[in-house]
Amino acid sequence: MEHVSNHLSAYLDGELTPELRAQVESHLSQCSDCSKELAALQQTSAILQQLPLPTPSPIFLDRLHASIESAARRPMERFIGMLSGVAACVAIVGGLLLMQPGATALATSSTPAAWESDAGGGGQLADDSLDNTPETAIGQWMVAGLSAYEGGQN
Repeated sequence: MEHVSNHLSAYLDGELTPELRAQVESHLSQCSDCSKELAALQQTSAILQQLPLPTPSPIFLDRLHASIESAARRPMERFIGMLSGVAACVAIVGGLLLMQPGATALATSSTPAAWESDAGGGGQLADDSLDNTPETAIGQWMVAGLSAYEGGQN
């Protein structure tokens, strides 16, 4: 057990567990120094209890209430701040993952050189030159749109 003097204030206030209280009482019955220290604490407590309680000013009470209300809002503000930080981290990680080569289906599909050369020449794509994937459909749609655009402008 720690030195009993560390527990005397809690002993005086009745805040000790029954086991620790019994240990302190046993020690106090044998140690005159700790008994004197307890007596001094009791005397100090008695003097403090006799002092008149100050009456707080209305300005002080208003400030106190504002501080309490502000402190009550802080956990929500911290939670919102934390949630914003998590959302930012998720966005950054997601962006980094999307920027990695091979992260998208387009990057992992067959080489785009075949449809790029057809699109650049304005010709039609051969159906058997690429897999039947969404990327192929998008490429065909782009080629068709460019062909129609070029046809209307020239």
